[in-house]
Amino acid sequence: MKALYLAWKNMLSKPLRSGFSILLVALSVGLYSIIFLIEQQLENHFSKNLAETDLVISAKGSPLQSVLCNIYHADVPTGNIHLSEVKAFFNPKHPVIQEALPLSLGDQVHSYRIVGTTSGYLDWYKLTLAEGDSFQQDFDAVIGSEVALQLGLKPGSSFEGGHGLNAEDSLESHPHRFIVKGVLMPTGQISDRLVYCPISTYWAIHDQGHHHDHEGENHDHEHHDEENRTVLSNDSLAGRDYDISALLLRFRGNNIQALNFGRMVNDNTNVMASYPAIEMNRLYELTGSASDLLKWIGLMISILAGISIFIHLWHSLQERKKETALMRLGGASKIFIFSAYLFEAVILGVFGVFLAWIFSHTFLELFSKTTLLKRSYQITGWFFHMYELRIYLFAVLICMIAALIPSYLAMRSQIQEDLTEF
Repeated sequence: MKALYLAWKNMLSKPLRSGFSILLVALSVGLYSIIFLIEQQLENHFSKNLAETDLVISAKGSPLQSVLCNIYHADVPTGNIHLSEVKAFFNPKHPVIQEALPLSLGDQVHSYRIVGTTSGYLDWYKLTLAEGDSFQQDFDAVIGSEVALQLGLKPGSSFEGGHGLNAEDSLESHPHRFIVKGVLMPTGQISDRLVYCPISTYWAIHDQGHHHDHEGENHDHEHHDEENRTVLSNDSLAGRDYDISALLLRFRGNNIQALNFGRMVNDNTNVMASYPAIEMNRLYELTGSASDLLKWIGLMISILAGISIFIHLWHSLQERKKETALMRLGGASKIFIFSAYLFEAVILGVFGVFLAWIFSHTFLELFSKTTLLKRSYQITGWFFHMYELRIYLFAVLICMIAALIPSYLAMRSQIQEDLTEF
């Protein structure tokens, strides 16, 4: 304990030099920690929202855009596809496909996207209602927890949606108001920021039907009733003459048919099949280089921090030769001298790590609030991970390694030579 106290007093005797070393440690470790926190939260975000979706069927275009739009709701649709083009995928006896989930996108309420789908969406993403019920007819809405909180909505409330995916770009609102029927439990997923309604609501809004002439008044009446019936399940989609934005698929198993299914769809149909897992790996590859660069920058700053601590202790060694010799003459052991210098480096490292912890989480929270990171990807500064502890321990270890040579030289100093210099 005496060695620790001595190290503390020695550090305080040179506040500017010590403060600079602490600052370098804080910046290097803080930068590395911020990169790790963002990567970890992005990985959690993408993996949780994937919901075991094996394939996305959409209009021809960019596969990555299709995945980002229809699963992560972070891009625009590639276009629309007609139900007749994908009707085979709704067959419950399909040899490859186990489940199919249709989506219609393109509208929003205060930039919260409105998703037209079937009641199977809740089961697909394992969502539960905190209050109220699921939608039962057109213009019923089930809203995410964040939507309810930010817009002050609850079951029984009504709201007006708008065309387009951003409120700023929306030039036209819907004439028919949505009625909130239920509010979802918070999940920390994209579902917290979405509004769900029957997929037939989109058709009613946009009048997408490709109606044909029919003979006979009774036949026309029956067709009209069929066209205006609310769609709550895939069974109700049969024979409908409408468009959707995309279709999410789950396979029955990971067999050779499932592996080749997407390629066969792309080669033989007018729609596009995108594998979410493959596209996200490609996205990680695109962003990995920038992330690695920042990590290397953080590592270089860490090395500079270690060099700074080495220089700090080296100067201390030169300035305290007489003091060290007098302590040795007074009975202080070599281990005591070695420990005092080593503890000084540890204290500098611990203070630097503590500042890095505060800096990384505070900066990330403020930065995410001023950008789309928090709203689009749920990245927050109040996310903590056990791996951070490894980063901090490694930083302190670097500080200790930087102190080994000055500590060893202080321990091996010659009392007579050091005293005769003064």
